[in-house]
This record gives sequence, C-alpha cells and structure tokens, in this order.
Amino acid sequence: MVQAYNNWYDGLVAGSFSYISDVYLQWSNLPSTYCQGCNPIPNFHGVNSSKLVILLPASSTAGSSPATTAVI
Repeated sequence: MVQAYNNWYDGLVAGSFSYISDVYLQWSNLPSTYCQGCNPIPNFHGVNSSKLVILLPASSTAGSSPATTAVI
C-alpha cells in the first residue's frame, strides 16, 4: 500500500489527477511525464499494478495528524 499523502511528488497539487498519476507511474517504475529529469530506478521492476493500492485521505483535514487518520 502506498500512502499518497503527506509526501512530495514532483511539486504537484496533492489529490489532483496529475499527482495520483505521478504516484502510480513512479511506483510502477514507469517514466512520468510529470517529473522532469526523473528516470526509472535501475534494478527495480516496479510494483505490479494488480498489487498496487494507493491510499488517499477522505478529506482535506484527514491525514494531518494521527488523531484524524483512519484506515478504511
């Protein structure tokens, strides 16, 4: 499971389509058009898309502290 919040992903707006696409592409170790100058990681074959789960907060206030984080 990938925590796709509270992380920096190429300066993209968290939760935007570009951000989620970039997270997916990087964890799949595929070239991302959003990340200028980034290359796939050598000797890492990426996470198989059938096994990749991306977690997102349910609201803009979720994930801001341990008290507001929930696992669904």
